[in-house]
Amino acid sequence: HLPSRLTPLTRHPTASRDSLALTGLVVSSDGAVAADATVTIAEGGQTRTDELGRFSIAGLHAGNYLLEATRGSAASGPSRVLLEPGAAPIVLRLYEAAQLSLTVVSGVSRQPVAHAQVGVRNGPLIHSAVTDAEGHAELRGLASGSYLVTTTADGFQAVVEQLPPRAGLRWSHEVQLYPGAAVEGRVVDEGGRPIGGAMVGALPASRSEGYVPVDYRGAFDVRSDATGRFSIPALAAGVFRLRATHPSYLPAWSAAVTSDGATARSGVVIELTAGAGIEGQVVTAAGEPAAHATVRVGTVDPQVQGGGARDTQCDEAGRFRIDGLAPTSVDVVATTAHASSDAVRVDLGASGAGSDEFLVIELNFELSIAGKVTDPAELPVVGATVVCVGGPDSAIGTRPVLPVTTDTAGRFTCPGLAPGAYELTAMKPGGNNNTGPWQRSSGTVAQAGDQDLVIMIPNDGSLVGRVRTARGTVARSFGVELDVGGLPRMFDAEDGAFSLDGLAPRTYELVITTPGERLRMPVTIVEDGVVDVGTVTLQVEPASPANPEGIGFGVSQRL
Repeated sequence: HLPSRLTPLTRHPTASRDSLALTGLVVSSDGAVAADATVTIAEGGQTRTDELGRFSIAGLHAGNYLLEATRGSAASGPSRVLLEPGAAPIVLRLYEAAQLSLTVVSGVSRQPVAHAQVGVRNGPLIHSAVTDAEGHAELRGLASGSYLVTTTADGFQAVVEQLPPRAGLRWSHEVQLYPGAAVEGRVVDEGGRPIGGAMVGALPASRSEGYVPVDYRGAFDVRSDATGRFSIPALAAGVFRLRATHPSYLPAWSAAVTSDGATARSGVVIELTAGAGIEGQVVTAAGEPAAHATVRVGTVDPQVQGGGARDTQCDEAGRFRIDGLAPTSVDVVATTAHASSDAVRVDLGASGAGSDEFLVIELNFELSIAGKVTDPAELPVVGATVVCVGGPDSAIGTRPVLPVTTDTAGRFTCPGLAPGAYELTAMKPGGNNNTGPWQRSSGTVAQAGDQDLVIMIPNDGSLVGRVRTARGTVARSFGVELDVGGLPRMFDAEDGAFSLDGLAPRTYELVITTPGERLRMPVTIVEDGVVDVGTVTLQVEPASPANPEGIGFGVSQRL
């Protein structure tokens, strides 16, 4: 199999801000230095460690960065790091990570598809690979969780699938591609003038009627050229609508496009209309320009067409501009590494599309919560993730929530907070695909300004059992979920057995499902213990108007 490579999801140029270097050390789970590991910053930048496990990524500006280190089948998992002058080197610890084995075949002939491009996204980074002559690709060093898999190949319609989490660290999945034909067209404004740089994608016509986030990106996305022309290489047989987005315009759809999967189509026209704009300046509490502050604009109603959240960075003078906004009420929040603003509510619906608002936003919140994360022996937990939520009720969904990672002393700081109470959750580091990170956590409540908080993460417990169907037969494929609303872990077991480790000791609602069957029961996990629920029997889940065939369960979903 061809080896995978790790690439950043996005890259932001730093031409005028190249002054700092992010340095650190990568170690294995036993503390030994990890030479020749790959370190990637989600915001752009990649390097390899030297023979002593050291790394340095230069040309960065002060701010928050998300890093991940990988070597072979091990990964550190994403770590949020604050880079500023005088910042100490960081330590990234590798843990055994997940491995995904993919097979790509033609959905028509069942023949393998060679040279298909596969991208696997889990969080901010994309792991990519190319299939071999047998249609196989192996991706290693994946952090635990669910995966968004994008597959493209010449002559086939691209596919995006959401894979549900599976228990264990070795997964396999088959991707089916269907042949398609090219669709070409133009993107223009209301006066018929060409719009270059628009992103054009396609969705089945049935899905285009519902809410689509403004930042939605599909597998088919292509960019229009300077003449407004675009070409989607392949759409399979079906009825689609094409969607165009551009930073200066509101999203828009084409008329329905019918593809037979073999005959190229042309002449599609998508007309974009100008959106509202916001420009302004961000200043510090002392009235000085806040260079390179981040400004985030979010619609009060997140599901309005063209709504959602968008952000940009200020220039050296703290000035910013965001265009293409939906003409509705929005919240605007500015942040830096150590401060944030109050939410500014602006009614863009009153001023209308194509009009501008000018704002001066003051970074008036400079409080923080600091402390350390320990284990039951009061030893520091290095690389734990701490999430801080709460404070002002306004701008929920717009005010960014940035997890922080504990340093080598187990310490953390959550900066730029407004006065008020906050809920903090500390999650253990390390790969564990049997549970989600929230099942490996401990939390507390603190006030902005608290500086000596201690969050103790207890030792894990485990849960085991066996599953039978409502008919009394062994359940060989089922999902196990802890707490309703989470993502079930999928099991394939000839004897119906399951085992979940890495669970924080507390009471959960255990939910076990197969298609059309379900069981719910409370379970209490004990520290350093194994809870055996024995053999449990599922019950038939009644059908309902919203779920006419009874409950379904975790299968891959084409997006």
